[in-house]
Amino acid sequence: MLAGALLGAGAGAAVALRQVSLHVIPRTPHYGAPFLGIHFYTWAFITFAVIIAGTAIMMAFSAQYEKIKYVPFSMQTGIAKIAIIAVILITASNMLNAFAECGPYKCSGDPVSYWLFS
Repeated sequence: MLAGALLGAGAGAAVALRQVSLHVIPRTPHYGAPFLGIHFYTWAFITFAVIIAGTAIMMAFSAQYEKIKYVPFSMQTGIAKIAIIAVILITASNMLNAFAECGPYKCSGDPVSYWLFS
């Protein structure tokens, strides 16, 4: 489980770092508006780096290697149910947004309109 988190965060960090690298050259236009003075692709890289560090720290403790049983959704705690539903809803909304923006085609480098609404 944690190894999957490390692999996913590593892949995300690589993609975010590529985007940061594309815009680090002087006089290269940035993409999107900054949030708290930093662009979202930089925030993504920072977030993935924190996830990698946090996962590495969690892997240092032996309690996570104990055998646990599968717990069905109906038996999960309230906060776990909220987290599961939130992940599903966010993923579904991102999929719908990406389809509305690009359709079944490859997205352009700097999309300025929605494919579905044009």
